[in-house]
Amino acid sequence: MKNTQILIISLIIILTACTKEREKSSKNDIVDFYFPNRQYEIKIETNEIIVYMQDTQPVDQMIPVIKVSQHAWVSPASHVARDFTKDVAYTVTAENGNKKEYTVKVRRNSDNALISFSIPNQTCDVHIEGSKVTVDVYRFIDITKLTPIVVVSQGAAVDPPSGSTVDFTEAVTYTVTAMDGSVAKYTVTVNKNLSRRNDIEKFELIGTEQIFEREGDDLFIYVPYETDVTNIETYIVVSDMAAVSPASGTFVDFTNPQIYTVTASDGTSKNYLVTVKRSPWRKVGNGPFSPRDEHTVLVYDGKMWLLGGWIGGETHVTEVWNSSDGTNWNLVTDDAPWKNKKSTNFVVFKEKIYALGGVGEDLGVYSSVDGLNWYKIIDEVPWGKRYHPYIAVFKDKIWVIGGLEIGFTQPRPYGVEVYSDVWSSDDGVSWTMEKPYLQFPARGLVHGYAVLEDELYIYSGGSKGTVILSETLETLSEYNDVWKTSDGLNWVRITNTPGWPPRTHSSITVYQKKLYLLAGSIRSQAQDNLSNEVWKSTDGSNWEQVRHSFFSPRHAASAVEFKGKLFLVAGFLLNDIWVLENY
Repeated sequence: MKNTQILIISLIIILTACTKEREKSSKNDIVDFYFPNRQYEIKIETNEIIVYMQDTQPVDQMIPVIKVSQHAWVSPASHVARDFTKDVAYTVTAENGNKKEYTVKVRRNSDNALISFSIPNQTCDVHIEGSKVTVDVYRFIDITKLTPIVVVSQGAAVDPPSGSTVDFTEAVTYTVTAMDGSVAKYTVTVNKNLSRRNDIEKFELIGTEQIFEREGDDLFIYVPYETDVTNIETYIVVSDMAAVSPASGTFVDFTNPQIYTVTASDGTSKNYLVTVKRSPWRKVGNGPFSPRDEHTVLVYDGKMWLLGGWIGGETHVTEVWNSSDGTNWNLVTDDAPWKNKKSTNFVVFKEKIYALGGVGEDLGVYSSVDGLNWYKIIDEVPWGKRYHPYIAVFKDKIWVIGGLEIGFTQPRPYGVEVYSDVWSSDDGVSWTMEKPYLQFPARGLVHGYAVLEDELYIYSGGSKGTVILSETLETLSEYNDVWKTSDGLNWVRITNTPGWPPRTHSSITVYQKKLYLLAGSIRSQAQDNLSNEVWKSTDGSNWEQVRHSFFSPRHAASAVEFKGKLFLVAGFLLNDIWVLENY
């Protein structure tokens, strides 16, 4: 009974609810709006829908799909074609009759930007700044037939079209038209500015003499001894369109080698190591004596002595000078008695100075213990008049080797006679012909002599004379072979390829237990190709050039070791004095 009552009460409640009316929905929103098979971007706001079309198809008969709130409806209806060239109004009516207006706006993209510009298969550097496009290409590129790829805003068009071949001899205007018809113009300029070249073509130091040498990417600049290398301005020329750092015109401390970086216009770079070295040669001044050559400088009694010399024309001076330091000189006499000898040679032998050789009328030999008072110890030497034979002191004897005949200034069909005999004397008075011919080719024109490790050396030299056919004074022979002897009679050739070229009127000596060759006339018939080269060797076979000499080219100079220094004095026709120390 009780259960029946409960069932009856439940039925009554249900029937009462069913008879009551349902409350209607008030929602009237567009929840989705799209165009099938079209490219677009959409933005739905409270009462406005903005559609950005991304394709180029017409918009005057587009069919939208519209979804609205449940129980609501829209007018015009979904799937009905409309003309969207102008704004279209849509009304959404809720179930309860409430209405909401929407405006649908279809817009074309207004972007007309030139986004990128490239040239396929060509290295180029592109800069886009506003409406200006600058393209740098390599200089070898033919810019009359370039096919660029141009990327512009989505939906926009460009003219000339991307991928078309264009002549860029002059600037070209590219027109970008957005989907809404707005236009932007871009000026494209192609320059042949790219280069792979990153070379240093010239490197100079301002305000100083210099000698430039290069070994690959290593640059060496030699400057005079007295140069301050701590603050030197540079002048640098690099490849066209390249840049260098540190820049040209910068003041640099070259106490240590410096790295210079040259960057080509295409960005590739190369490093150069620049080393500045001071010359080991130092000029100590000009002598008080007149410019000359064919003189002799020797060391005697703790001093340097300069004797004789040719000062031009037919003038051979008979001066004697000496110096305690090689810089300050005193005139001992200007009227020595060997005035008629001409082209005289001088040596120190047994604590005296000897004057011998020459091409003048006087064939005697003179000696002196003070350079002022001279005594003629023999009236005539048996080997006669000779122009610059090789005269040396060796094994307690004076040796006279080779030389040229006196008549070298007289025209002869085949030049002059050149000797290769050897004479010796242990007192300067009695002379012995040791050999009529030596193993090496006959020669003279070697100034000074070289004794190293108790062996006598001869190197360079040759002959000259006036040839009848040309009537000019010419070099007839010149050599670069090196010979040595331990007894003055038997000579051995060390080399005929020392590295330095053949020459005459060269100066030879020994300094710090090394053979030295200085200056001379190199491969020049007229004797005018003067040299300032300096070469040294420890054995006569292997030679090293002492580079970066700043003294003027010369020949018939005189060189001697004095107080730990190598002095080079005068030469054709100069009177300067240079010193090499601790090299």
